[in-house]
Amino acid sequence: MVGSGRKFDELGFLDKLDDVEGYFVTDITRFPEMPYWIIRYETVKQWWHSGDLGKNSKIPRTKFLSLVNDL
Repeated sequence: MVGSGRKFDELGFLDKLDDVEGYFVTDITRFPEMPYWIIRYETVKQWWHSGDLGKNSKIPRTKFLSLVNDL
């Protein structure tokens, strides 16, 4: 997928989503009391297909917080 010398692979990203239940995300900028979210894979797929994720599935913190506030 993504790493040193590798490019983003959309099909690999979508295949990986089919293999996981979701993601556990925490806001480490709020340490030591860090909020967290459990994001189901269906939600990530919806964000991807609606264009809410960037072209390589990375989004800024502010965009993520906006998306999770809409859940």
